[in-house]
Amino acid sequence: MTTPNNENDTNNSNIDKVVVKIEQKTESVKKVDANAILSTGTLPDGTKYHVRLMRLDDVDEVLQVWKSIGLYEGTNTIQSFHAIDPEGFYVAVSEKDGSIIGEVGAVFIEPTTAFIGLYAVRPDCQKMGVGYAVWKQMMKHVGEANVGLYALDTQYDMYRNKAKLEIEDPVKIVEFKKIGETSPETLANLTQSINNVELVQALFLDVVLEFLLIQV
Repeated sequence: MTTPNNENDTNNSNIDKVVVKIEQKTESVKKVDANAILSTGTLPDGTKYHVRLMRLDDVDEVLQVWKSIGLYEGTNTIQSFHAIDPEGFYVAVSEKDGSIIGEVGAVFIEPTTAFIGLYAVRPDCQKMGVGYAVWKQMMKHVGEANVGLYALDTQYDMYRNKAKLEIEDPVKIVEFKKIGETSPETLANLTQSINNVELVQALFLDVVLEFLLIQV
């Protein structure tokens, strides 16, 4: 029987020596490749297309697609939202001529809520799966977050049944087109036919401005 050299050697054969190496982990900032192909598809005529993130240099063409379905938006608006959430905009691009044939955006306005907009497919490419392709990529970005969007009442069933979105608080938006010269008198006549709309009297302008400044 041998005597241990020191007490630390006692029962040495029954002790597993584990060396733990602690490494400091640093998270690298994820750089998004706006040219990366996220998904692909084929139109009935055989034309292939792919879905990728929207780039700032796409904005003008994106707005043309939006205009082609009878809707309008400002360049600065899209650029501003893109700056907030650059990973929230998606486009479908034809591989035949490089043109944008579909688009959608979902911008996170707070950590748990995204707002969907700019959902459009060029008229000559509608009902061919393009809308679903960009929508599917957008929903991956949204995940389990709450979403809000503006929709025509004729599209409620589509968003409810196909997109599985619940209509929590329907809000009607009235669009006005300028007819002739605008004046306080014509505005007063216009608002009389709309519920819950009143002209702001000069007396309340300070209060209104204060409210707007608080929101900013």
